[in-house]
Amino acid sequence: MSINFKGSTALTVENIQRSFSEANGWESIYTYKGPWAAIDAAKTNAAYVGNASRVNVQQEPGAYGVLEVSFASQDNSAGQTTTSIPDTDNWTFQPYKMQSPVEQAPYFAGLDEARPTSGGTYKAYKQRLITAVDAYKAAVQAANQAGSSYDAPIDLTGYLADFTSGMTTAQQQLARDLVYMLVLGEETYETSKYSLRNTRIVPTNTTLAVSHYYEGYQWTTNRLVDLILQQKTDATKYAICGDLLSTFAGTYWLKEAPIINELSGGKFEIVQEYTNYAAGEKSYLLFPYYS
Repeated sequence: MSINFKGSTALTVENIQRSFSEANGWESIYTYKGPWAAIDAAKTNAAYVGNASRVNVQQEPGAYGVLEVSFASQDNSAGQTTTSIPDTDNWTFQPYKMQSPVEQAPYFAGLDEARPTSGGTYKAYKQRLITAVDAYKAAVQAANQAGSSYDAPIDLTGYLADFTSGMTTAQQQLARDLVYMLVLGEETYETSKYSLRNTRIVPTNTTLAVSHYYEGYQWTTNRLVDLILQQKTDATKYAICGDLLSTFAGTYWLKEAPIINELSGGKFEIVQEYTNYAAGEKSYLLFPYYS
């Protein structure tokens, strides 16, 4: 749209727009147009931009310009009193997918061993099976590079001395299945994870701080539910807690490092995330349990 100014060089208000968002509340945006010299002077003139939360200036052809001035509904940057109540406090589920080593699939849990607390022996079934497959692939590759064929089958007995005596019948089949998957090239599998995220938007004068309480620990579902119910207990949170207790009982939630994002209008977003893991999926030696 082209604007023709006749007889006056003063700035004119071309548009006033008001919008609302959870982060910023109500905002008013005033758009001025006029000669560039007047626009350039107005961008630092308190009569136009005093107490503004945002100022944008754009020069246009014909020696004209546009000045956009945004005003928040309240000045969050100069709170006279403190508050411990966030503007928003939401808990949400965040599903995502990830690739994990195939030997870590729950199907192969029968090949796992308990943590050794005495003695110096460890059967290491999974690692020996992986080594057997790697050695077999290396032999095939070497034969191919030498221009000859390699028809020998993979021999688990050579890598697992107890393949027939020390392993149970069920473990022997699990070993065959794991080797079968690895030989087929199925070295990873897709698994779904859930992340429970708490997002709070707080004003500048908040007394709320990020929590590093038991950060890096695997929280039991009961401890996580206790935390949620310590905060504002609305119907949505009760529904989330019910789902946690019925669906994720016996699992753990790794507390990640919190994140702080600065928003416009002098507000801040505090994000705390908890990632769900099955019991034993993440080592309690590196990430202890908090129960």
